[in-house]
Amino acid sequence: MTSLLALLISLVSAAWAEAPDLHFAKAGDFKFTVVHSNSLDADQLEIRRGNQLVELRTSIARYEIGRSSEMSPDTLLKVGQDLSNSGSPHVVVYESSSSGRHFVTHVWRLGETAELLGSFDEMAGFERDSKNGRWKVITGDFAFQSWRAGPNFSFIPEVRLVWRPDANRFCVDSTSMRAQAPETKELDQLIADTLKSMGEYDAVDGKIAQMNETLLKLIYSGNAATAEKVFDRTFPGGEDRNQYRIELSEILSRSRYWPELLVAGFAAPQF
Repeated sequence: MTSLLALLISLVSAAWAEAPDLHFAKAGDFKFTVVHSNSLDADQLEIRRGNQLVELRTSIARYEIGRSSEMSPDTLLKVGQDLSNSGSPHVVVYESSSSGRHFVTHVWRLGETAELLGSFDEMAGFERDSKNGRWKVITGDFAFQSWRAGPNFSFIPEVRLVWRPDANRFCVDSTSMRAQAPETKELDQLIADTLKSMGEYDAVDGKIAQMNETLLKLIYSGNAATAEKVFDRTFPGGEDRNQYRIELSEILSRSRYWPELLVAGFAAPQF
């Protein structure tokens, strides 16, 4: 299980005990209802405004209508919360695969109609900096899933998104993703911890998967130069550095978030 995926699931699971019925939600004039179809052996998500059916979706497994709890009660995501700061209520729907191992998070805004604002891999979390601050979507760059490790063990770098009215979509919030580069002493400790984690694995891919966690955290916090230093001191000897660079470049090229990060001044390390 990736550390990010575990965090996102914990953010959602922490509120289930207090959550409303996962098969029904009402916000304004809209009603979201999940009905199981025995003939399809799947859930159907009905969105109605009054008696009018606005949309009907059939999942390959099931839908859940819920809310996600964050670090403090002040950031509890409730059905009807205004996630795009537009003055309209929203509903979050989690769609799962038949195995229950893969989720997609859908965010709907309710106005004249039900508008799907965005869909995100896995169980996205939600948080805001203050009680009345802007909501952020906490997801991950799942382009890295299964890189040098199984899907439940590969590291997924965290990505934060905010709603931008000018773009009419959720965009990468590069400001909140940036972090200060570690000082020399902190960097030495980071490298020592990374090498210790790598030493717990005999297989090369296991070692590299551990190294990836450190490198990707640095890259996705705007610290590519520091990632280069860590790479030089932790990459397993005898392995093909150029092949690793090619793999990283290919994954970034198909990332849905990396182009925005590049525009914001983030950079890929030059290994």
